[in-house]
Amino acid sequence: MTKGFSIIEILIVMAILTIIAGFVAGVGSNFYNNQALIGERDSVIGLLRSARTRAINNINQASHGVYIGASQYVAFDGESYAARKQDYDAVFPRSLGATIMGPSEIVFKAIEGTSNVSGTITISSGIGSVTISLNGEGMVNW
Repeated sequence: MTKGFSIIEILIVMAILTIIAGFVAGVGSNFYNNQALIGERDSVIGLLRSARTRAINNINQASHGVYIGASQYVAFDGESYAARKQDYDAVFPRSLGATIMGPSEIVFKAIEGTSNVSGTITISSGIGSVTISLNGEGMVNW
């Protein structure tokens, strides 16, 4: 009798390893997509909170807001995105794998911190969606 592995034994081991690798790749992909969605939510929340804080503190003696564009977020100073002071724009890239539904322009009034909109911002990707709530007082909840 010769020592070693038969072709059938090698094929069985390869099949088992392929099944395990497929399972691990699927779980890893879902985990990555979920973390990307949470990261996008946290980016929007951070920008909204920063804009509200800057408005309350009356930085540059102006209202502050966030514009949600197709490929970027813009934190701006001014009463609206169209009438903003472009010298103070801060541009942040947006995840292209996420779809955002809701207001595209949120402005917080200087000193008061109240918002020009109230409602929800929904961020969706292939794995699910998350919702950010914004009320007229400027509170951001998720």
